[in-house]
Amino acid sequence: MMHPLLQEIVRARAQCPVCATPEHLREEEDGASRRCGACGLRMTLTADGLLTALPPHLAETARENAEYYDAMARRGGGNLSNRSHSRNHLQKCGAVLRHLGLSAGGPAKTVLEFGIGLGSHAAAVAETGAAYAGLDISPGLLEFVQRGRPELRDGLFAAADATALPFQEASFDAVFGVAVLHHLAEPLDGVRELLRVLKPGGRFCFLEPKRFYPVHFLGYLRNPKVEVGTMKTTRERILGCLRGLHVAEAASDPLIYTPNRPRALVPVYDRVDRLLGSAPLGGLLSVMFCVHGVK
Repeated sequence: MMHPLLQEIVRARAQCPVCATPEHLREEEDGASRRCGACGLRMTLTADGLLTALPPHLAETARENAEYYDAMARRGGGNLSNRSHSRNHLQKCGAVLRHLGLSAGGPAKTVLEFGIGLGSHAAAVAETGAAYAGLDISPGLLEFVQRGRPELRDGLFAAADATALPFQEASFDAVFGVAVLHHLAEPLDGVRELLRVLKPGGRFCFLEPKRFYPVHFLGYLRNPKVEVGTMKTTRERILGCLRGLHVAEAASDPLIYTPNRPRALVPVYDRVDRLLGSAPLGGLLSVMFCVHGVK
């Protein structure tokens, strides 16, 4: 059953993602869906917490992203599944928990993730006791995660567009995304929308690969429609956007320097990471950057 805090958000803070207003939503006879009286959009919620609120005319890039990840779900996750157990993945999860102020035994918080992937970051968040909501434009991927992640059984899974969320302003205590902004045609649209649904004083965290990191750049060249926002996703642009939104705090850190394998070299890699992390220009050699702060 969905976490009570998330039930309350769906009940009292849902809005039409097309009209961006809550007042036209009307509950239908089945009790599991609402329809917007202005534009006709139908939002549905299944018993196991899958909310479908996709605008009827997604941009071409959004449709191709959905098809890409639906296919990944059918294959069981592929390389993304393998990477979700790696040393670098644990580093990313640690950064998310640290910057969102999440820890076991802390106060219950509602946390929204943009781009759920295979649910590996979600699992780390849920282990702290937070009420987790995961967003993706791929319903197939969300259903795949629901089946494979029993620890998320009280979560909310929203099939929605990150630039038109089906939630009112100031709905969540924390928001984050890991390597997903670069999938948007304009990454800053996602930043603005996630900050819109974040409560004042809430924490945010965005982790992104550097655009000219070779593996990432080659991925963009191979699949530019899916990795569409790669060249626009920079630390400077995100920080500039956050300053324009007048957030209370915003900062950035370099993240990840060394590879996951071979495992025999992990102790060496750990020392190299610490050395580069403390060096004045060490950030130039990092694979990712992390932008975080307080609204």
